[in-house]
Amino acid sequence: MEIIIGFIDLGAMGKPMASNLIKKGGSLRVYDLVEEKMKPLIFQRALSCGSSREVAAALSTKGVAPLIHG
Repeated sequence: MEIIIGFIDLGAMGKPMASNLIKKGGSLRVYDLVEEKMKPLIFQRALSCGSSREVAAALSTKGVAPLIHG
């Protein structure tokens, strides 16, 4: 089963943490109010969401659903 990790708020701590999870092979769904903050992670294969609710919905459909707020 694929584990989907959600990251909401890609600030000074969240962005590097999310990037490290991608490098380790994690499947990420990301959201930030500032769309520009998501672009580097999308380039690294994260999938962007349009809201924090959308991040949570993506996780709940996969069974295992850790949600990290950076």
